[in-house]
Order: sequence, then C-alpha cells, then structure tokens
Amino acid sequence: GLILNISSKLNNPRITKDLATTAMLMSEGEMIEGQLESSEDVTFDDYLKVIEYKTATAFEVAARIGAIIGGGSEEEIEALTEFGKNIGIAYQIRDDLMDWKNEDKLFNLLIKKSKDPRDVFNKMEELLKNYSEKARSGLRRIPDCEPKNNLETLIEFTMFKA
Repeated sequence: GLILNISSKLNNPRITKDLATTAMLMSEGEMIEGQLESSEDVTFDDYLKVIEYKTATAFEVAARIGAIIGGGSEEEIEALTEFGKNIGIAYQIRDDLMDWKNEDKLFNLLIKKSKDPRDVFNKMEELLKNYSEKARSGLRRIPDCEPKNNLETLIEFTMFKA
C-alpha cells in the first residue's frame, strides 16, 4: 500500500513501474524463502537470490528513484541502481552475520548443512567484500559530490559495522 501511495504522489510512470516491479520481486522473494525454509537443501545461490529479491530490490529502487527525482542522467541512474542493488546485498549479508543466532533461517540452514560452520562465515565475509566492491564500482561512475561521499561512507559502515 505504501508503495502505491508514494507512486501516486510522484505522478511519474517510470517510477510507478519501478515501484510495482519492486513490490512483485519482494513478494516473490518471500515465496521463495518460504519454500526454501522447508526444503533443508539451501545453497549460497538460493540464499543470494532471496536477498536480492527481498532486500536488494528495496535498496535498488530507492537509489534509482533518488537519481530520477534528482535529475540524474541515464548513466547516473544506472550507476546508482547498480550501487543500490549491491549495497542492499552487502547490507543483508552483514546483518545476517551479526545476527546469525536469532533470525535468518536460510543462513542457519547453510550453517547446519556445512561440515564446518567457519566455511560458511568465511564465504559470507568474502561475499560481503565482493558486493561492497561492486557497490563502490557503481559509485565510481558518479561525479564527486557530497551525496556520493555519503554513499561511500555507507559502504564502509556496511563492511565494518560492529
């Protein structure tokens, strides 16, 4: 409902389409996650797909809409879209690493499936670094400015959040 409310106030068909697509992907991610939680056979690819659909799409559309509303060029819109998707994935990985004892069933299924849980944590740290670097790569296509500096700080916060 909130997405439709925002969309109606902006009166921009491109933004409306982006928000509708995001809502559908997030719903699909919820469905996929529910199916995987009962399967016990979760892979890293499954885990990343759920993160991409449920979390990264929200970050992605926020960055994209910000670029559109801010009058960004097509190149800047795409660069910030790439940034949003990748920082969203990195953020969720960091969040799951910090809270692995409590919430995320898929992450815990990966740990249970592993012969050595340290392998899962090491792989997650590697993925976190890779997606953080992909987010940084998206920002490199944006001219230097204060908002870009703030987004770079967000990458650092995500990578090293205590």
